[in-house]
Amino acid sequence: MKQLMFHDDPPFWFETLRNLGLTAYVGSDVGEVIATAARVTPGDYDSWHDAWLSTAERLEAEARGSHPVSARDGLLRASSYYRAAEFFLHGHPEDPCIDHAYERAVSCFRDAIAHFPGVMPVEIPYEDTVLHGYLYRATGEGPRPAVVMHNGFDGAAEELHFSGALGGQERGYHVLTFDGPGQPAAIHRDGPAFRPDWENVVGPVLDFLTRDPGVDPARTALLGVSLGGYLAPRAAAYEPRLAAVVALDGVFDAVSALTAHLPLPHEEAVRRAAAEHDEEMDRLIADARARSPILRWAFDHGRYVTRTSNDREFLAEYARYSFKDGSAGKITCPVLVCEATDDLFYSTTEESDPRKLYRHLTAPKTPSQLHRGGRRRRPLPPGCPPSGGRAYLRLARRHDLTRCASRGTLGCRPWVREVRPGASRHSREATAYHSRGPGQAEDQGGPVAQRTERADALRNREAVLAAADALFAASSSPHSVSMDDIAAAAGVGKGTLFRRFGDRAGLIGAVIASRLDPLQRAVREAQDAAGSSPRQRVLDLLDASLRFKIENRNLMTAAEDAGLSSPYQAEHYGWWHEILRAALEQVPGVHNADFTAHALLAAIRADLVAHLIDDQKMTPEGLRSSLAAYIDSVLGGSSDQHGTRKDA
Repeated sequence: MKQLMFHDDPPFWFETLRNLGLTAYVGSDVGEVIATAARVTPGDYDSWHDAWLSTAERLEAEARGSHPVSARDGLLRASSYYRAAEFFLHGHPEDPCIDHAYERAVSCFRDAIAHFPGVMPVEIPYEDTVLHGYLYRATGEGPRPAVVMHNGFDGAAEELHFSGALGGQERGYHVLTFDGPGQPAAIHRDGPAFRPDWENVVGPVLDFLTRDPGVDPARTALLGVSLGGYLAPRAAAYEPRLAAVVALDGVFDAVSALTAHLPLPHEEAVRRAAAEHDEEMDRLIADARARSPILRWAFDHGRYVTRTSNDREFLAEYARYSFKDGSAGKITCPVLVCEATDDLFYSTTEESDPRKLYRHLTAPKTPSQLHRGGRRRRPLPPGCPPSGGRAYLRLARRHDLTRCASRGTLGCRPWVREVRPGASRHSREATAYHSRGPGQAEDQGGPVAQRTERADALRNREAVLAAADALFAASSSPHSVSMDDIAAAAGVGKGTLFRRFGDRAGLIGAVIASRLDPLQRAVREAQDAAGSSPRQRVLDLLDASLRFKIENRNLMTAAEDAGLSSPYQAEHYGWWHEILRAALEQVPGVHNADFTAHALLAAIRADLVAHLIDDQKMTPEGLRSSLAAYIDSVLGGSSDQHGTRKDA
C-alpha cells in the first residue's frame, strides 16, 4: 500500500497501517484511524500517545451508554486504540500512562467479547504463575480441530481476535490465543520476560487445551505472528504433539533485523554485544538508533520485554532467538512459512529470513510426516479478508484439517499461495511456502515467481545502485561510504534502502551483481566463440576477473568487510569458479581442476588487489603481468603481459 503519511517515520506509518488492518472484524474504523493519525506529530511519542488515548476515551464513553451491538463494536475499537496509545512508550517503563492504557484496552476488550458466544478469558497454569488468554469454542458435536495462536515481539492476545481467532471459530475450529512470557499480559503485570525456548511455554498451553474433551489433540496446530515466526517453529522442534505449525512470517535469526542497521558485520556485532564492557559498541548503537526511528523503538521495546538494562545487553539477549543451532531440522510436523515482500524489519533481497528458515527445514521420509519440497505460488482466492491470520485459516480450510485415516494427523496437501495480511506484524503481502508431501512430483517445484516490480520502485532501485556504485568508485576507503550517504545521493529515505536491500551487505551485493552482469555476458559469449584454446580461456577469464577487481576494488573490498557470508559462498564467486573449473578440466596436465580454480582465484582476492594497487603502488598493468606469470607457473609455459600465451 502506498505510504500516505509519516513518510520519514516508518514505525508510525506501520502502526497506522496495522490499525487500519483491524477493520475486517471491527477492530478499527478507517476514518477514526486516519483522523487520529493526522493529529500526531511525526517522531513524537507523547503526541502519538495523546492522540490515540483521546480517541479511545471518546469511543469508550460513547459505547458504555449505547445499544448492546453498538457498545460491543465501540468497545472493540476503543480497545485497539488504547493498545496503540501506549505502544511507543516502553523506553520509560515507569511511565504510568503505559499501564493505564493497557488496562483500559483489556477492560474494553473483555467487556466487548461478553457479547460473543463461546468466547471467554482463560488463565493457563505456567510455572508458578498463569498465562492469560482467550478460548474461542466452536459449535458442533464431537472433538474438533484446534488452533493455538500467539503474537510475537509486541503484539497482544487481544489483537489476535481480529486477525484469525474469531475467523477460526466461525469456521469450526476451537482457537486458543494467549500471551506468553515477555508478551503484554505478562510484561505489564510483572510476569516473566521473554525466553527463546518457547517449547517450554507451548507445552503447558497444550496441556491446558488438550484436557478439554471437545478438542481433538491429534488435530492441533500452532500459529505464531511476527517474532512468533521464530517462537512457534522453535516450539514445534521440541513439541511432538503439534500437528502443524505456521510461521507468519518466518524468522530464522531475529537479531539480524537490528544488526542490519549497525556499521559492523553481523557476527562482530553479536560478539561485541555480549562483552561485559564495550564503550565503542555502545556509541555505535546510540548513533544508529539516533538515525533510525525503527531502531529507536526496537531497542526501547526490546529492553522492556526482555528486562535487560541497556541496548547492548538487549542485542546480546536477542541473538539467542536463532535457528543457527540447527533446531529447525528437528521439526517433524508440516510447516507453513510465510514471507513478506515488503518487510519493515527483515531483508527481502538475497536470501530472506523466511527463506533461510524454509531451507533449513527437514523431515523424516515416512508416510506419517511431510517433508520440504517444491513450491508454487497461487493468487489469494477472491473475497479473503486482508488479514494474515485469516489467510492462514483459508489455507487451513483448504487442508480441511481432516484426519488422515492412515496416520491420525493433518491431511495436508502441498499448497503455496500469495497472501495479503493487511497490517499484520510483518507486511502487506506475503508468500506462503508449504511442505510438499512424500511422492509428489518434483517438477512442481522451482523458484517462486517474481512479482512484477512497480515502475517507481524500479526507478528507486536503479537510483540507489547508481549512487552506491558512484560513491564506492570515488571513495578513498570502502569504510567511508555509509547507508546515509547512499540514501542522500539517491534521493530516497534510508528506510527504503533497508526495506529494499535488507542491510549494507545486501545493497553491496546488489551493486556487484549489476556491475558483473554485462561482464558475465561478455565472458559467456567469448567462451562460446570458436578458436580459443582451453589454456587461453583460463588466462582470459582470470585477466577479466582481475580487471574487474582493479576497477571495483573498493566495492569488492566493502563486500568482504560487510559480511556477505564467506566469499566462497557468494553467488559471483561460485560463477567464476565454475566457469574457470570447466576451462581447467580441458587443460593438459591439470589433475584437480576444482582445487586449481580455487587457488587461482585466491590470487586475485579483492583485499589483495587493493593492497597491491593502493598500498604497494603496483600499476594495473604490472599486476596483470604478474598474474599472467603466476598462471604460467601453475600451468607451465609463459605469457606476455596481457596474458597471451607465447609459443615456445
